[in-house]
Amino acid sequence: MERIKSKFISATRVWPLVVFAMLVLAAACTRESETVSSIQLSQTSVRLSIGGTFELTATIYPESARNNVVTWSSSAPDIVAVDNGTLTAVAIGSAVITAQAGNVTATCSVTVGPVEVTSIQLSEKAVTMSPGEIFELTASVQPENATDKTITWSSSDTSIVTVAEGKLTAVDAGTATVTAKAGNVKAECSVTVNPINVTSVELSQTSMELLPGESSELTATVYPEDATDKTVTWSSSDTDVAVVTDGMVTAISVGSAIITAQAGNFSAQCSVSVNPIKVTAIELSQTSMELLPGESYVLTATVYPENATDKTVTWSSSDTDIAIVADGMVKAVAVGSAIVTAQSGNVKAECTVTVNPIEVTSVELSRTSVELLPGESVELTAAVYPENATDKTVTWSSSNTEVATVVDGKITAVAAGSAVITAQAGNVKAECSVTVTVIDVTSIRISRTFATLSTGETLELTASVEPENATYKDIAWSSSDTSVATVTDGKVTAVAAGSVVITAAASNGLTASCRINVVKGPGAGGSEGTGEIEW
Repeated sequence: MERIKSKFISATRVWPLVVFAMLVLAAACTRESETVSSIQLSQTSVRLSIGGTFELTATIYPESARNNVVTWSSSAPDIVAVDNGTLTAVAIGSAVITAQAGNVTATCSVTVGPVEVTSIQLSEKAVTMSPGEIFELTASVQPENATDKTITWSSSDTSIVTVAEGKLTAVDAGTATVTAKAGNVKAECSVTVNPINVTSVELSQTSMELLPGESSELTATVYPEDATDKTVTWSSSDTDVAVVTDGMVTAISVGSAIITAQAGNFSAQCSVSVNPIKVTAIELSQTSMELLPGESYVLTATVYPENATDKTVTWSSSDTDIAIVADGMVKAVAVGSAIVTAQSGNVKAECTVTVNPIEVTSVELSRTSVELLPGESVELTAAVYPENATDKTVTWSSSNTEVATVVDGKITAVAAGSAVITAQAGNVKAECSVTVTVIDVTSIRISRTFATLSTGETLELTASVEPENATYKDIAWSSSDTSVATVTDGKVTAVAAGSVVITAAASNGLTASCRINVVKGPGAGGSEGTGEIEW
């Protein structure tokens, strides 16, 4: 019994240990079965400069995942290197950093930019130089690890100072700014180039004699030789006597003048004496010419000797109504002839100018054909060519004045028919065909067709024609027996007893009649037959 009790107590003591062991085993089995579900990086994008570093951390979920070892990699290790989450920028560009635990990854985009220049320090901020002098300027770029430390040098005025890799060369007096630039950063140095002043000027001659037209060259030497501005300004005390251009002295006319060469505040002078030369002959480029009115021609005059003192040429015309001249330019004015004279000193030369007329070449009329009714008029205009023709007078004529007349271009229709109107200027003509038509009478009516009159009695008859715009509306009245009755312009006068026919006739032969009975003694006064008749 005691043995059984002892075994029971031992079993009771062991059982809790067994249960504990089983729980621990179950927990271990549960942890081993949990896997990584996600990874979260501290940054998803990073921007670095070359040489820069960044610590990237990865958090694994769930925290109890059995495989919590993170493996790091870079898509471009030559641009961004990664070591256990530490990023190092190697070169400009971009790369993707991947953190992997189990089968789960997370990425971070990394962009690597250059190390920018932050400042430039020049060895001098201001420099004073003389023309031709050289000065070395140095530039220090910060930071020392800047990606691009290239320095670009420039001068604000290369006519004053030039710069090449920091080497300044003074060119001319003035001020300029030399700039050193690296990236977006620059530094400047003010450069002042002081001039080397002139101390004296010497001329190759201090006096000379010339004839008008002759030239002689003066040379000027400026001291010191390295003077900044050795420009020489030349002048003459009397440019009517002698002129000077860049040291070349030219005699103009008799007299004397002082030639001055000036450089800076110093000058030197040369006395010039010009002696006279007389004109001996003058020749014209032409001795005769023919022109049309309005035309021009340039005559040139050559004076001898070439070095004559006064070669002034005076031009004149014997008849300015025909030709005028100014400085050798001859202009024709009107038909005729004139003598153009060129005079220099006491010597003359002449050219005979003949001005010929400008002939008419064509005449154009405003119309080439016209249709009119008798009595109508129309204005015809004539254009004469060329416009500068000497005589543009137009003579007008009609081939048949019984049909149409013309006066100064105004055509008047006279009677039916045709005619040719001619406009003539010089030997040239232009023509216009004129047709004169008539509107015929188509009918004639008389105011009465029958009447009875007593001898001595009168009756007014009227006649009308159609159409109203008929060309000829004249009425010719006649009596078939003037011993019984007469008619004048429609007025009928009874003469003796009897019967008579009064006729009204149009110009084209159409007629209308009225029968008149004449009785002795008092009559009906024309009270019968008041109707009109049309023919």
